[in-house]
Amino acid sequence: MFRQLFTALMSGYDAHLIRNTADTRRVLRRVASLAFVWAFGGALERRHRALFASTARQLMAAAELDFPAEGCVMEHALDKRANWCRWPAVAGGHVTTGGRQWHVPVPQQGSVASLAVRLLRCGVHVLLLGPRGAGKTQLLRHEIAPRFQTVSLDHAPYASAPTARRYLQTLCRRVHTAMPRPAVVVDDLHYATDEPGGAGLQHLLREHCRLHGFRSGADFEFRSTGVLPVFATALDVPPPAVAETTHSLAAVAIDARLRRDCFVLTLPTPDASLVAAVFGPVVQHGIWKQLPAGVASTEALFTQCWVEATCRIFVWLQTAAAGERGQT
Repeated sequence: MFRQLFTALMSGYDAHLIRNTADTRRVLRRVASLAFVWAFGGALERRHRALFASTARQLMAAAELDFPAEGCVMEHALDKRANWCRWPAVAGGHVTTGGRQWHVPVPQQGSVASLAVRLLRCGVHVLLLGPRGAGKTQLLRHEIAPRFQTVSLDHAPYASAPTARRYLQTLCRRVHTAMPRPAVVVDDLHYATDEPGGAGLQHLLREHCRLHGFRSGADFEFRSTGVLPVFATALDVPPPAVAETTHSLAAVAIDARLRRDCFVLTLPTPDASLVAAVFGPVVQHGIWKQLPAGVASTEALFTQCWVEATCRIFVWLQTAAAGERGQT
């Protein structure tokens, strides 16, 4: 390689000019600079490819180890072609989508925690959903949080907006100045009913966006500016009486995460009507381009939303794996 490079560079010089010391030094400096750029650029490219492939392998291994051969295959509508993916189902029971019935297995809670931890270590946002008492808090405190250097937000004082703002400013400042960047474990997000939209999650996202350089807009579109602390969020789905207040709030939270790589984990036996009330506005806002014509029940709506969120990662993994093997 170096011989070819040197020959190409020397081809434009006559023999009597090369004998001149100044020309010789000029040629050698040019050769050295180009060789350095070639070697450094190649090293960066190889490192980037290795990191990308390693992340893909870790995610695929996590799914295959924790959900062996029990996944369902379902068509999704993220693009116009018919892509089929294996997806690990976490909610239990039977669901019907598009006129077809699917059996959804119920893995042990340990496998949910294991998958969540592996995804978090790969930099994927994990959103835990489930009814009250399903075990989200236990999962976060005892199985996920101990495996990370965490800054924990536990039962934050969301009774009023100013109190929540001061609390979250202090928390996010600690996260912002900590090195290495810790994971942020947000547990039991409470909703204040004394103002439209609630106080808790709105202020958490706003402070996080402000301190980490994100554009803070109505829909909280995340613009990456570097390493982002991961969120493992246990979202308490509120009772129907508070649903009207929290529709837009929950949609903002889920919208923000689904615009990046996201994995939605639901603990076993979710209350489908409550979860569907949270997912509904997101579907209406066009995160998912299509829904099957047969979707009628809340269980089917919830399942379809969960599948769409899951397929975003698995389609990306399949593409990464195909690229790694040199396939088109």
